[in-house]
Amino acid sequence: MRLTKSQIQFLGYRLTDDLQVSGFIDPDEPNELMDRIVELITEDLRREDDLNEEVRQILDGYGEQIRTGGIEYREMFKMVKRRLARDRGIIL
Repeated sequence: MRLTKSQIQFLGYRLTDDLQVSGFIDPDEPNELMDRIVELITEDLRREDDLNEEVRQILDGYGEQIRTGGIEYREMFKMVKRRLARDRGIIL
């Protein structure tokens, strides 16, 4: 799922606000915390984009076998992505 920059900003704001209101945290600098949350979400999405690109490159090398074998590209993509994510410790 792709998120826009404004959606990520909103998530950072909501997470920070909800954690404060619920009493789980009491940060000295809530804006710095929100910025850090936004950075983490952005980095996580970038890692997933990189993983997607790697899966595409891998599957491009097997394009003919996928076509002639009647394999569903989307299902193969999901399977390879899950495997690479698991091997690399990436949580999807």
